[in-house]
Amino acid sequence: MPDQPCPGACNTGWRNTGEGEPRPGEPVWCRTDTTRIRRQLTELDDLAALVDYLITGQKIPATSPAGAAESPSPSPSGDDLFDLKEMLLGWEDAYRHEHNRRYPEQPWLSRPHRGTIASVTTTTIAWLTSHLDGVLAADCAADAGLEVGQWHRYLWSRTRAGTGRRRGVIPCPRCEYMLLASAAGTDYWVCGHCGRHLAEDEYQELCDVHRRLEHAS
Repeated sequence: MPDQPCPGACNTGWRNTGEGEPRPGEPVWCRTDTTRIRRQLTELDDLAALVDYLITGQKIPATSPAGAAESPSPSPSGDDLFDLKEMLLGWEDAYRHEHNRRYPEQPWLSRPHRGTIASVTTTTIAWLTSHLDGVLAADCAADAGLEVGQWHRYLWSRTRAGTGRRRGVIPCPRCEYMLLASAAGTDYWVCGHCGRHLAEDEYQELCDVHRRLEHAS
């Protein structure tokens, strides 16, 4: 259905009022939302690692991305990482199933075993990213894109809620992971991946460089 309305926020006004013409999908999501979903999907790995780094051991209530209350957990971040892994594997399985239904003469094998939760998450995100054009044109495209967005917003909020820490907006200059964080009341930043320390003024200088590069591009 190449002319169906994009399910993204670009059509919120049209959905609320029914006025005007909706932005069509290409074939499901518009080009802008497709770019956003791709970015959000690739960022889920860093966000998950940051949630684990910032929240492990702290008393933050376990909640689902939809906001439904769950039973208390001694490790809310562990619950989040497990649920994230299951979501990603679910969409990989759904797309593999759809591929095999459409192309029975060229079936894909079942997904391989991938080890720990962290390695499963990283590898599955990489697999989904490499097949994202197909996923976002498949029958599951609308639901997959919406759930990736929900999880991205949820994990982003978890890095800010109740941790007493600030999340960096630039990658670490040493390892390039988006895991820079600063504890409340301190004047330095620490990378949760490689341990690199940055003074506040050094961090702000790097932010200025990134802003100039973005404006130049």
